[in-house]
Order: sequence, then structure tokens, then C-alpha cells
Amino acid sequence: MWAIAAIDDAEVPVLKAGLEAAMAEYFGTEAFARYVELMAWWGGGGDSEEFFFEPVPGWPWLQPTAAAERFASLVDLANPNSDAYDDLACRCMRLMPDGGEGAFAATARKASPAAALHYGLGAAGSALLPGRFGEFLLSHAEVLSVVAGFEQALALTGQHRSRVIERARRWLAEFGDVPDADVDELLDGPLRVVRLAAKSGQGVVGVVAWY
Repeated sequence: MWAIAAIDDAEVPVLKAGLEAAMAEYFGTEAFARYVELMAWWGGGGDSEEFFFEPVPGWPWLQPTAAAERFASLVDLANPNSDAYDDLACRCMRLMPDGGEGAFAATARKASPAAALHYGLGAAGSALLPGRFGEFLLSHAEVLSVVAGFEQALALTGQHRSRVIERARRWLAEFGDVPDADVDELLDGPLRVVRLAAKSGQGVVGVVAWY
């Protein structure tokens, strides 16, 4: 599940302290070094490599390539796999409203909706978004500073939007098992939440969770 929500700005400083502590523990680990290596690959042209191929004639699904597996590892390694980070994510989830304009959630079987969107956007487009592949914690002041990036990355039209949607749909259908996902909402939902938070004086949190 990928969830994004507007939250009370007063909650953000305490959450940020927990995030900084969790990330400080992650820096210097072998996993973080691998993340840095994969980020260099992704931003250096890896996003344009072939991610899927048809293994045999007539086979109904495409086969993920090594590049697709590499990108999945990049997304997994973007944030710490630690008890402290998991506890922080749970605290953030408890602050999220249950539906409404100030909340967005997408679920998928075997594949991350956040990874699908970032694959769809490519390295340049996804670099316009804050945090690390769908996970972020923003004060209201930070929301105001990044809303233009959200607009540029997600308020797409025409052929550009169609290309992003097609790539994101392919990730969910072929790497995961969700051929009928509402891929349009992966663009529209996060943008709606950030716009609302910018107008209402709230912060924003994004969390990826596996169940």
C-alpha cells in the first residue's frame, strides 16, 4: 500500500526527529551504499533500459528484465528496514484521515504503486518529487516549497501523460499482478492531497507499507 495524507503541521517536528534518527542509523550501512549505487544507475540512464520482454511466443505475461529487478531493489533500499523506521511509519499512518480529499491510498498485489509511478515518470520526472520513492514527511513550509515540483511531475496532459500511465500500468501488471489498477489516480491522488495541504496550512506524509 502507498498512502499519502495531509496532517496537522504541529505533528511534523516530532515525526521528523524520529525520521532523522532512523536515517542516521541507516547511513553507512552496506544497504545504503547499494542504494547510492543503484541511484547512480537510475539517474544515469538506467530508466531508459528495457525493463520487460516477451520470453516465449504466446506467453500471456511479459518477463521482468535485470533492469526491472534492479529498480525494484532500488525502491526497497531507499528507506531503512529497521524497527525504528517501521514504528515511525506506523505513527504516521495513525495520523492519516480515513478518506476524504486530504488522503490518498493505492494498493497492489506483489508490486508497489509508488514504484509503478516512479518507473512511469522516469528518473527526471521522479526527481521532481520529494523524499525517497513515495515516502516523505513535509512541514507546511516544505509543502509550499515542493508543490510546484508536484505540479510539474504529475499535472500531465496529452501524450506525456499517456506515456507515464502506460509505463506505470505495465509495472503493476507485469512486475506485480494488477492489470486493472486505477493508474490515473497514482498521478491525480498525490497531487490532490498536496494542493489541499498547501491551501489549508497542513503538512503531508507519504508511507509505503507491505502486508
